[in-house]
Amino acid sequence: THIAAPTVRYALRGLARRFMGGSRLHQALATVSDLRHQQMNFSLDLLGEASLSETEAEAYQHAYLNMIDELSEPLTHWSKQDLLDQHHGRPSPRLNVSIKLSSLYSQMTAADTAGSTKAICEKLRPILQLAKQRGASVTLDMEQYDFKHIVLQCFRDILLEDEFHQWPDAGIALQAYLQDTKDDLQSLIN
Repeated sequence: THIAAPTVRYALRGLARRFMGGSRLHQALATVSDLRHQQMNFSLDLLGEASLSETEAEAYQHAYLNMIDELSEPLTHWSKQDLLDQHHGRPSPRLNVSIKLSSLYSQMTAADTAGSTKAICEKLRPILQLAKQRGASVTLDMEQYDFKHIVLQCFRDILLEDEFHQWPDAGIALQAYLQDTKDDLQSLIN
């Protein structure tokens, strides 16, 4: 173990630098700038999972708003790279943010789909508004299976609002290994 431990420690530090942008926005900016220099795109999220209180959920919402606000402008100064900056003939957002909805609402429960969906959309809407205004993209991360129907419903509900109906930079990450994902995807397409 004395020989393996330094090797494992070195490998983990390398992975952390590659997949964790940093604990501060200036560190994240440095990390994504390095990725951009290597002609790689990225998505940023906040570490952590479900909020345990509404105070924590508010802090997550403010952190997402702050991340979009602070990082979107510096990324506009990057030099153009067609591979990364174009997608199907249109400009591709340089800032991509992934969100776990359980971070925005501590009372998310499968027993109250309507209440959870309404509360989450209220917290999500300002994030999407700012992302749209700043030219960022937002992807909703799929979560545990018990919350899948809530995540899907939030995605449907908010993207059917007039403000977001034609916005092409909102997405959802589905879990391809689930048998019902094909049906979920077809439902979203419909």
